[in-house]
Amino acid sequence: MENKEGYLYALSMQDKFPFTDCPLNEYPRPFFKRDSYICLNGLWDFQMKKDEDLPLSYSEKILVPYAVESHLSGIERLVKEDDVLFYHRVITLPDDYVDKNIIINFDGIDQIGKIYIDRKLVLITDDPYLRHQLFVKKAKKEFDLVIQVRDYTDNSYYQRGKQTTKRNGYFYTSSSGIYRPVWIEKVPDKYIKEISIRPLFDEKKIKVLVKSDCEGKVKVRFDEKNFFIQANKEEYLPVENFHPYFLETPYIYDIKFSFYEDEVSSLFAMIKTSIENKGGYKRFAINNKITFLSGILYQGYYYLGNLTPLSNDDMYQDLKKIKDMGFNMIRVHVKIEADLFYYYAIRLGLYIFQDFPNGGERYSFLPTVLPRVFPFLSNERVCSFFFKGLGRKSTVSKEIFQRDAINYLSHLSNVPNIVSYSIFNEGWGEFHPSYIYLKLKEMYPDILFDTSSGWYDCKSDYYSIHTYTFPRMKREDKTRCFIISEMGGIGYREQMHSLFKNYFAHKKCKDKITYEKKIKKLYEKDLYFHKRRGLSMIVYTQFNDVEGEYNGLYTFDRDVLKVDIDLIRKLNNKMINCCLSNIFLKTIAIISTAKFFMKLS
Repeated sequence: MENKEGYLYALSMQDKFPFTDCPLNEYPRPFFKRDSYICLNGLWDFQMKKDEDLPLSYSEKILVPYAVESHLSGIERLVKEDDVLFYHRVITLPDDYVDKNIIINFDGIDQIGKIYIDRKLVLITDDPYLRHQLFVKKAKKEFDLVIQVRDYTDNSYYQRGKQTTKRNGYFYTSSSGIYRPVWIEKVPDKYIKEISIRPLFDEKKIKVLVKSDCEGKVKVRFDEKNFFIQANKEEYLPVENFHPYFLETPYIYDIKFSFYEDEVSSLFAMIKTSIENKGGYKRFAINNKITFLSGILYQGYYYLGNLTPLSNDDMYQDLKKIKDMGFNMIRVHVKIEADLFYYYAIRLGLYIFQDFPNGGERYSFLPTVLPRVFPFLSNERVCSFFFKGLGRKSTVSKEIFQRDAINYLSHLSNVPNIVSYSIFNEGWGEFHPSYIYLKLKEMYPDILFDTSSGWYDCKSDYYSIHTYTFPRMKREDKTRCFIISEMGGIGYREQMHSLFKNYFAHKKCKDKITYEKKIKKLYEKDLYFHKRRGLSMIVYTQFNDVEGEYNGLYTFDRDVLKVDIDLIRKLNNKMINCCLSNIFLKTIAIISTAKFFMKLS
């Protein structure tokens, strides 16, 4: 901790964060669920050293799956780029797993992992935001499992999101090593490797693909009906009992796949996102209905756990709080969340605007700030000129980002309430944005992409801006859907629920009265100014304080909501319902027509 006040605050919180033998032990994969599960979370042997030789002994214990830097891990030390982390555990399988095929799932290793079984290297991972799997044929009763990790954080080009080795402003303490569950499942010789379910809303069908190393028939059951399809072949199945997914009625279909002796359960929802012409502007639509999205930026950082919550219920409670405040959308910011997070959001009825995690070498100050202050610099030519300062100096860095982007889309393809993706944010690691957009759009024509959220304008499905500095500056683009993908950033420090006296916020307030007045003015005056110019979406920064950043509506520990809940709910309802009103849209069209004829006269 950086000061006495913050230290005492941390001590007072200890009773809220008790250690458990096996934390986060709920089944972690609701979109691809088997009735087979052994959780390996808990205390592991641990060693941090400067070379990559496998240790012969271990001097510490770490609580998996909490990152080394987090308090909950029991280690709480900063990992430097020359540090090598070693996790060790002897795995003893139940009798019904012995001599069977098993898959060891590593849901999150940051950044580069090397997996050893009985001191033999069997798997290398290098994407910290995706699950990695190790297939073991005819597993032994007991084996020795070692996970070696290197985390360069912001000293390399791998994706890292908001993590840094030197916490500052809106960049936060890194989360090195294992930060998501490790677990085992059992599979037969012929098993399902992957499923894809894509809703075709207008056709009232779903497009289904079941991938396996084997050929054969797959039985698909949903809505009390059985269908038979071929493995490794796209098939179209009718949805006769058709229920669109809306937030007010979040209808979800349970679906089961049977392939030889393997069974996998999943879910889907009938939802479509598009951009439609209405009132002279391009507007966002869900299920062919114009829908205004009033969202909130979600960093996904937790007090004492960094990237990992104490319990899965903490994720659920965050989402419930967001829903209770009247927001209808969450922007998951430069991070891929755990599968259960998306599952809870679907069940509660919340749309997701999903970012790709950013990476690249360290970013220079000017290329990421100048376009904010001087909007005339926010074009692709300036972005291309500054690409080295934006962190993309090497060819391998660009190749890894493109690989990861495709993998993120595949990983999240069965999450039906993701209504859009953001490729780059505020220039961080940005390069050739129009080229990346066109490449991804060719592969996924039905997905909407915010190519360059914030500053650098380029080919995109949106005209997307961040407006912290000049909230009422005139912005308008009738050729694309206009969104404010970040705004707000109003800071107020709750003294008894803050870690640091010196804090970052885009706009600081000395007291709660001023804080609420600024929020009210932002919504009722500044944002209404843009609504008249076709605004379709807003994202308020942000849900909670994080470390030394106090832009949150909630404190870091989520104990205090800093704004009156009735006020924020009223502001959200007014934004959403007013923009959905047909009367409002017709009024805008009449005003636009009147202005046109006045100019002619």
